[in-house]
Amino acid sequence: MITQKQADVLKILSDNINKTTNWTLMGSMSLALHGMAVNVKDIDILTNKKGVFEIEKALNRYVITTTKIKQYSDRKAYRVVLNIKGIEVEALADIQENLQEKSRLSAKQFVEFNKLKLPIVDLTRELNAYKNWGKPNKVKLIEEYLKRLD
Repeated sequence: MITQKQADVLKILSDNINKTTNWTLMGSMSLALHGMAVNVKDIDILTNKKGVFEIEKALNRYVITTTKIKQYSDRKAYRVVLNIKGIEVEALADIQENLQEKSRLSAKQFVEFNKLKLPIVDLTRELNAYKNWGKPNKVKLIEEYLKRLD
């Protein structure tokens, strides 16, 4: 479920991120925008290296952690963290630009939400990402949702 505060943050993102920046919403916000009943705690953005820096610049008044390299268990990524209206927003770009991340970024879809046209990760690619991250609960949730759509 998307709260009013989260909807306000989506508008700020949409209004401020340069239209030429390659970005997409991912994670639970993407799932919620696909119509799934999920609890959205934060907003995650997938972009490329250039995009991370463009997002940081466009939304600099909200930056709490400037763009840095963060080591995750399976990869390194450029990461900037924002706080907009009390909602954490994290924009990431894999350093290796691996095929999975490129695939998720290039296969984005657009969804209408509160008169906004928002980019979201294709649901099957989001499913594959959750499988790779070892998140069985999200995998099951997405698989069940996809079955209902068939």
